[in-house]
Amino acid sequence: MGQLAAVLGVMLYMVIFAAYPFGVFVLTIVIAPLIAFTYWGEIASFLGLEDSGNERLELTVREEVRVITKTLLSNPDLDCGSTKGNKLTIEESCKIHFKRLDKYGRSRSDGEMEYMGPRGGIYIYTARGNRSYR
Repeated sequence: MGQLAAVLGVMLYMVIFAAYPFGVFVLTIVIAPLIAFTYWGEIASFLGLEDSGNERLELTVREEVRVITKTLLSNPDLDCGSTKGNKLTIEESCKIHFKRLDKYGRSRSDGEMEYMGPRGGIYIYTARGNRSYR
């Protein structure tokens, strides 16, 4: 039913355009965005643009986060603070950082290598070689 209406609408539009080109031009500028916003679902299904793979897309994102987490947990020298290129949230990145500090005693985050002392203090080394506790 929606496809028939779309075809009839296009045909009517072409007939009106042949008779009144300027009026149809103005109508197109004003009404077309409103119609596209209101009936986007029907337009997308008619053109075959529906996104039917949402569940698969979500699963792919979860799989990507799992792989990134596993990789970051296995190597404390990789920067876990830069989340711009991956799908990790800030909370996940912080959890990975602290897990690596517990496991390896060191972890790179936001470009700085942080260390955990034997009593649990977190520090970095300054340019002079001194420890700066956080």
